[in-house]
Amino acid sequence: MHKFLMGPYKELNLKPLPEFTEDDLNRAVIESTLKLLNEWSKKNKPAEFGDEVIITLNPVCDGIFVPELANSNFKYTVGDPSMLEQFKQVIHCKAGDPFKMDILFPESAPLQRIRGKTVTFDAEVLEVINHSRQLEFSDEIAKQIDPRVSGMEELKNNLRSIITANWSQVIAENKLELIFETILAQSEYEFDEEEFQKAYADTLAETRQRMISSENLTMMSSLLSEDDEYFYEDCRLLTQKTILRQLVLDEIARLEAIGVTPDEIQEEKKRHTPFPDEEAIGQHLIEKKVARLLLEWNYKNGQTPGSFSIH
Repeated sequence: MHKFLMGPYKELNLKPLPEFTEDDLNRAVIESTLKLLNEWSKKNKPAEFGDEVIITLNPVCDGIFVPELANSNFKYTVGDPSMLEQFKQVIHCKAGDPFKMDILFPESAPLQRIRGKTVTFDAEVLEVINHSRQLEFSDEIAKQIDPRVSGMEELKNNLRSIITANWSQVIAENKLELIFETILAQSEYEFDEEEFQKAYADTLAETRQRMISSENLTMMSSLLSEDDEYFYEDCRLLTQKTILRQLVLDEIARLEAIGVTPDEIQEEKKRHTPFPDEEAIGQHLIEKKVARLLLEWNYKNGQTPGSFSIH
């Protein structure tokens, strides 16, 4: 069993952390709304002069596919004088719309089998990137972006709620991280070597599994290497941090007699993906209660989310 003597955990002298202002929130809502509008535009706005379009090109000559001229992601600006006139036929088309282009190739064409012949390009619009005019907000567009809303104002309010919750979660996590660091700096502890090695092996296995699932090729060298010192040291530090954090949570729950009721467990079951068992749900709820109390004891003012998750 690990040995742990916890230091002070209430009314700690903590440095202030950045909070977000109403102006920050307003800017974020505007930026998010514009991003949604631009994404909607790519799929719904008909192409006009000056817009960029991304199309697929499937060329056929004499009934035979011409792979050398095919392109699954061809991008150009509508009306670009360097492009053939036929490429203007994309005008008034939007994402998903097909159009055809018949292009006569000269006798000097580098590909022998199309010299002096007409190649038919079956094209399809993938995206229309608006450059021709400023997009305008409207209730109709808002309902196309999210059919659940009644108009643009409700869409913006929903974005505000989502952004507020996300930012508050990040702030709460940063505050908790500082609280744990401060508590541990004034605590005494000694790891049980056998328990630590078991937890360390679990951390290694879980980290490797995450790396495989992420399909991040930059991590492959660490995954395959048996002597990547940085990888093993990072996993060791993560194991230490996880154990110590759990020791703090458990000790505060014991000292403050924090528990959960059967009703709370049943309510949590309805709210989330099923946990392995009721004991795990209860432990999760206790940890959330301890985390919230730590924030209340050590940050009298500031933004703390009404509902947050603890990692």
